[in-house]
Amino acid sequence: MPGCGESDRPPTGEDGDALPPWIEAGAAALGLDSFDLVGFSFGAMVAGFYAALYPQRVKRLVLVGAPGFNRTPGPKANLREWLRLPDGLTLREAALSYLPSWSVSALHLGRYAAAETVVVTGLGLVGCSAALVADRMGARVLGLDIDPVRVAHARDLDLGAVAQLGTDDGSDAIAAYLGAGGPDLVLETTGSWAGLGEAIRLARDYTRIAVMGIYRTPPPPELGLSLHAMLTDYPAKLHYGRLSFIGVGSDPDEVAAPSPSLATTRTNHAWVLEQAARGRLPLDRLITDQLPPAAIGDALERLAARESRMVGIVFDWGAETE
Repeated sequence: MPGCGESDRPPTGEDGDALPPWIEAGAAALGLDSFDLVGFSFGAMVAGFYAALYPQRVKRLVLVGAPGFNRTPGPKANLREWLRLPDGLTLREAALSYLPSWSVSALHLGRYAAAETVVVTGLGLVGCSAALVADRMGARVLGLDIDPVRVAHARDLDLGAVAQLGTDDGSDAIAAYLGAGGPDLVLETTGSWAGLGEAIRLARDYTRIAVMGIYRTPPPPELGLSLHAMLTDYPAKLHYGRLSFIGVGSDPDEVAAPSPSLATTRTNHAWVLEQAARGRLPLDRLITDQLPPAAIGDALERLAARESRMVGIVFDWGAETE
């Protein structure tokens, strides 16, 4: 595949959803009407995207070591990873519960304390999930995005405040909500260098920036110089430990001594499901689209085209089961 081995990086990027057209072009060039498709590791994710986009081509699909799939065969090996849905919680509501549970880890790793002011940069599915969880944990939450469609969707989450970056109204709302104090914690979810720059600009002394986004390419030269100046021109926020960057992974799968915390990915997920079942964490507000399975290919293409209206997507395979 392009971008692998010694091949050049494709202009469309190396995301899994950007590579299936290259496979399709190769199949067409070889005159293949249909074929068996095997994918390993990252290639398995690409193969899954391809099968969803071009189902008429794939006779049999084999995924080996695919991200997001359990590698231990057999239902008995997976029983300890299952979570029973609490009474009153539907599959539709639970479908997007993974990212909120990751947001719990982000707040733990970001050393969040109750009633702190938390700014969330980026209001896609990751950002909206993080904002909802922070709000439920008692934070003063300010959600920020440059896209007016995503800002409008986030207003339905009933956060402390939501503002559109790059507008006069947005700047006024940010200033009014943060006041002179600034944020205690920024959850940076955009995966863009501009989003990281905004997080740094908003930071006060001793703000913690928990990075949930992934920056796949170097910053543009002008923006890179701006980031360098904000961080290193003496005296900058980075000096004397006045600004902390935290790379967000997850809480551990298992508690290992001498761990100071008993939180695990499983307990976080269980907490999210419990809060949702009690009506205290409205996961259904994350959903912008509920589609039939036949629309998977179209939805992936729209996501690859960066359609901002689509935030949380649930595919309905039939009658809902509680």
